[in-house]
Amino acid sequence: MSGGFADVYRGRYQRKDVALKVLRAFSNTNQVTQDILIRKLHYEALLWRNINHRHVLPFLGIDDCIFNSGACMVSAYMAHGYVRHKTEALLRQYGQDDLYYRRYIYKWLYETALGLDYLHEEGIVHGDLRGPNILIDETRSVLLADFGLSVFAESNSRQNGSSRGGNPRWMAPEQLDPEGCGKNSDRPTIHSDVFSFACVCVELYTSQIPYQELTDYQVLMGVPQGRRPAFKTRNTDFELDVGIPLEPLKRLANRCWSHAPEERPHIKEIVSHMADLQIPWASSPMSNTWPVFDSGC
Repeated sequence: MSGGFADVYRGRYQRKDVALKVLRAFSNTNQVTQDILIRKLHYEALLWRNINHRHVLPFLGIDDCIFNSGACMVSAYMAHGYVRHKTEALLRQYGQDDLYYRRYIYKWLYETALGLDYLHEEGIVHGDLRGPNILIDETRSVLLADFGLSVFAESNSRQNGSSRGGNPRWMAPEQLDPEGCGKNSDRPTIHSDVFSFACVCVELYTSQIPYQELTDYQVLMGVPQGRRPAFKTRNTDFELDVGIPLEPLKRLANRCWSHAPEERPHIKEIVSHMADLQIPWASSPMSNTWPVFDSGC
């Protein structure tokens, strides 16, 4: 499986399934560059090993022997896959305007914000926040994965011409067109993470990639010019009927999409807003009506 910055494989360690992530920056590089990247990976691993949060995927370590192309990162394997697999299953069973569906969407967005807040507190920019990097554990809670890997794309930027390694559909305008936005680098920041969070809001709510109707080229050209993804609801009366308006989430997303990075809200403000949008459970969320999901990441 391929991610924004790494290729992911499934393995076994101490009788448990693990995910093995081989950084794409190691590919097509000479030995000197590989040695530099490996040293950088070891340095980052010293930081990652201390990461401990309910909504961040546990980092287990590094292996230098399995792959000839370079070191790989080892993390816990999440058999339930990533979040949009789950939103698709919920959508098929309940529909977008069902209260049960909304509960889980808002719950997962809140947990995503909590995990992102923790990473920012630790001085870590996620750099590739999107559905495939938001995993679901056995308790149906969110775990953020593949955080901090953008530093390796930047290390390899001289060969590729850009440090950008994420997906443009979740990226901020200053990453897609730094010069046009008055920036001298397309490196991800805490502000671009906030922009990406709003794209995740659309992704989870619609269970589709942002800008579903556009080509990648149209996204690359459109976002720096002010184009943003759209929330789509099938029943505008639903929000009034059940007292769960979509407008507060839209307003928050629009602030996160501010063209000027410094005008976007701080992640702690986002956490507070998402906490206010949580929908009380009439019974345990671990209901027997939970749809059957296919395993696998």
